Amino acid sequence: MASNSIITLNSPNGQLPAFQEGSRMWARVSEISDTLGIGRSTFYGIIQRDPSVVPDGHSALIPWPSEGGEQPTRVYSLDAVLNIAMEVNNKRARRLRRWLVAVLRGQAPVPRAPADSLARLPDARAILAQPTVQAAIARLDALDAADAAHQKRQARERAEVTRQASMQGLTLDALRKLRTLERILAEIPSLHVQPSLALDA
Repeated sequence: MASNSIITLNSPNGQLPAFQEGSRMWARVSEISDTLGIGRSTFYGIIQRDPSVVPDGHSALIPWPSEGGEQPTRVYSLDAVLNIAMEVNNKRARRLRRWLVAVLRGQAPVPRAPADSLARLPDARAILAQPTVQAAIARLDALDAADAAHQKRQARERAEVTRQASMQGLTLDALRKLRTLERILAEIPSLHVQPSLALDA
């Protein structure tokens, strides 16, 4: 079973990640429970009361992709999910039952897109192994480090300006206003004082 067989089913109660193996699809307990609006204890309680809701061959342990690599995970077929949904009496379960019947009959579209980036993990590792990609990542790290150093330098300089302004009883905002005023005054042409005319008596 390849990890790129994970798809996302758009159920009426939200997205349901599923592992596709040929024509059969498997779902995890956590997502099944959330989709049905029940807790895990209720999920397992239904199976314990009536094991026939999960027929032989409709539960399996498969390698499910995760951040730490593929992990053995207990999954159930959509047929089993439908049987379990029959034992739940709430609006979410009723909606899910109608939808599952349509999916199992081939009357509902099934997407082929991976459920998440983890499903494309092997492709990501291959891309990361390329020297040009590694060089680009190293350059990005250097740029991030330079940006961080620049921000620290600006913070130190701003703190020094604030200190100098406070020595004159000014806030940083007042200093900015004075700077704006200085620039406005610099744009006004100098006014030349004309000499007084001496009038004969």
